Amino acid sequence: MKFTFGIVTAGGEDHRINQIIDSIESNRIPEDSYEIIIVGPSDVNRSNTKVWNLQFERWGWITRKKNIIAEQAQFENLVLLHDYVAFKPSWYDTMCEFGNDWDVCMNRILNTDGKRFRDWIKVNSFEPFSIEFADYNSTEHIRGTYVSGTYFLVKKQYLLDNPLNENLCWGQGEDVEWSRKLNSTWNYRVNPKSVVYFLKAKHHFPASPE
Repeated sequence: MKFTFGIVTAGGEDHRINQIIDSIESNRIPEDSYEIIIVGPSDVNRSNTKVWNLQFERWGWITRKKNIIAEQAQFENLVLLHDYVAFKPSWYDTMCEFGNDWDVCMNRILNTDGKRFRDWIKVNSFEPFSIEFADYNSTEHIRGTYVSGTYFLVKKQYLLDNPLNENLCWGQGEDVEWSRKLNSTWNYRVNPKSVVYFLKAKHHFPASPE
């Protein structure tokens, strides 16, 4: 499998971005099977890495940044992440075992305390927004769920056909809107054997079951 890792950043996080790239390289992915695209202010200079150090007219315009990654990616499988999400060393091998049968895919996400963070989620209500963790073996909820914009995998063509709403920025529910629009039709799956983890602590919402 070949992957484009798309990292969105607001700047000032090159130390963490280098840690992320270290974690990607620790997976020993063949050189011709991955690329890294950073969108936002960054001076990172690494192999297989391109930086789109653009000036954006709107603060927190992560929808535009993620859509740029889809437009520029050379590979089918996109891994979209914020600049504090790193990869366990077995991530690539377990994704290869899992395979390509998905439009959107989720992995196990671990907070700095080792507990799950907003990965495989069931939506109880969109208005008001109410969510809970789902069992990794459960698929009953995928016609009523959402994907956190912090981290997810998506096919390049799927995102090109269904771009994020660029009228919305960070903190304006862009991931909720995108998920609500598509969750009645998408092929959304989870591979909990591939694990990512945070390099900074995030507030738990909802409370983690683990």
